[in-house]
Amino acid sequence: MTSFSIWLVPVSPGALAETRLDPVVGGGRMIDPESGLDRIPNVGGSARRVGAITADGLDSEQTVRATGLVIAPGFIDLYQHGQSIENCRAQVRNGTTKALELEIGVEAISSWFQDRVRKAPVNCGASVSRPHSRQLAMPGLSPSMECGSVARDLALDQLRVLSQRVERGLTPRASAVGFGLA
Repeated sequence: MTSFSIWLVPVSPGALAETRLDPVVGGGRMIDPESGLDRIPNVGGSARRVGAITADGLDSEQTVRATGLVIAPGFIDLYQHGQSIENCRAQVRNGTTKALELEIGVEAISSWFQDRVRKAPVNCGASVSRPHSRQLAMPGLSPSMECGSVARDLALDQLRVLSQRVERGLTPRASAVGFGLA
C-alpha cells in the first residue's frame, strides 16, 4: 500500500505548465465544513506536496480515480502506542499518515527510528522517554514500568544519569520529552 502526505501550497497558473504532477487524484469530493468548500476537483501532487487543486484536467502519468470517494488530508495520531509495522499498516487503512508516540516516548530513540526507516507505511515520530530513562538510572529495579521508579526519590548521581540519558535522546528526530503524567 502506498501512502503520501498532502500539503496545500499556493501555485501560480504558470507553474502548472512547467511541473508534472504525479499522482493526480481525480473525481473525488473535497469537503471542508469550516469554509463551506464542497466540490469535485482534480488534485495533483509533486514531491510529496499538493501542486494543484483545480477543476481543469491535469497532465499526469499516474491518475487515481476517486469517483464516489472523499478526498481528505491524512490524520495525525499524537497518542500512538502500537509501535509495530503491522499496527502502522492498520492505521494507514484508517487514514492516519503520521503516528507519534509523545505521551511516554521511547528509550532507545535511535534504534526505534532505525527499525522504522523505509519500513513503516506511516510517518513516525517519538519523544524520548523520561519514565524509562528514570528507571534505567535506578540500578537494581525490575525492568517493568510498574516497579515504582517514577515515584521514588533520585540520588544525585542517579539524577545526573537521568539527565544524560534524556539529553542524549533529544536529537533532531526526538525533539520532545515524554513524561507519561499520571
